[in-house]
Amino acid sequence: PRLFESTRYELTDNASLTGGTHRLRFGFDYNLNRAAQQRESNILGRYDFTSLANYIARRISRYRQTVSTLNADALTFRGNQKELAFFAQDKIALHRNLTLTAGLRWEGQWNPQPTNPNPAIPQSARIPNDVAQWQPRLALAWDACGNGNTVVRLSAGIFDARTPANLFQRVFTDNGLNALAVDSRTDATILSLIQFPNPLTAFPPGLKVPVQRVFGFEPNFRNPRSFQTAATIEQRLGKDLIVSLGYVHNSTWKDRKSVV
Repeated sequence: PRLFESTRYELTDNASLTGGTHRLRFGFDYNLNRAAQQRESNILGRYDFTSLANYIARRISRYRQTVSTLNADALTFRGNQKELAFFAQDKIALHRNLTLTAGLRWEGQWNPQPTNPNPAIPQSARIPNDVAQWQPRLALAWDACGNGNTVVRLSAGIFDARTPANLFQRVFTDNGLNALAVDSRTDATILSLIQFPNPLTAFPPGLKVPVQRVFGFEPNFRNPRSFQTAATIEQRLGKDLIVSLGYVHNSTWKDRKSVV
């Protein structure tokens, strides 16, 4: 079974002011995202048989399961992510056929924090917030002939992306403490503790487990960021036909640290 649930509450507003050659627009955006995810493998147990005869005889060749060391609900991540953003933008008529648009957006993201981190792994104790998402944007539009038939547009800006909730889920549940993946190839005694087709209801004391996959966030983690530029030429060929030729370049920044 898999669970991907998200309820988003949003409050947003903006205002525009026009005066002379300027058209100023500013506003804010607030989001509260309540997420729930369960995506562990084999939580109901996986039985492997090498043949139909072995299946009929219940001769199990391998058994695997992800078992919670706390309670069944601990395999499900639940948390709130909060986002707040402000922006300001000015569209300036530099000439009758030349317009400049300049803007700045700031965003802050406050992430859910692990409720039961692994003391042996500091990276599992905290998911860093990102409150330094400054995103300037600049655009230029030029009506080459002054009649709207040929328009050249140039733009550039910095953009930040959200952190997917499945990365939070990994830190909450897969920290080498809250959930453990068991495998009969590591400890065959588990075969005497199970009864087909039922899964284990609790982690057996003293059972040996294979090396676990552990997830955490580096202390200097920040959201993904990219620098984007674009250039477009629009040409009117008739009353109802416009042809455009565009180029878009997107370059991600390498100084962002991801989940380890």
